[in-house]
Amino acid sequence: MAENEGAQSAIGNTINRLLHAETEKESGDQAIDADPAREDAEKAQDEALSAKTDIDNAAAEERAKVNAVLAQLEAEKSAAEAEARAMELIAYGGVISLMILVMVVASTRIQKTQAAQLRRRPKSLKRHHVYQIQ
Repeated sequence: MAENEGAQSAIGNTINRLLHAETEKESGDQAIDADPAREDAEKAQDEALSAKTDIDNAAAEERAKVNAVLAQLEAEKSAAEAEARAMELIAYGGVISLMILVMVVASTRIQKTQAAQLRRRPKSLKRHHVYQIQ
């Protein structure tokens, strides 16, 4: 950045010298050779162009690095989201399995309780039971 400013400053100084030399040459006060000033201006212009090219190349390299980092972050984000979905699926499966287990245990317990109640009843009540199968 400083090189670019220095190059621009050199260009400005050279152009000022050229203008000053041309006005003096035209007025006939002093004959100054404009060739060295032009060469200096062209050299400064080449340096400024070179500095601009360097800046553009550096910006392109940084852009490529940033794009590579973004691609890596997106890949990591996708992997993390997939892992989160898998963990969510495992959690839901565990909850559903526990609910089914509770329902099976509860229904088994109810059946055992009903069977125990039928065994404890006197024979006279067992014959009149609505659900009894003969």
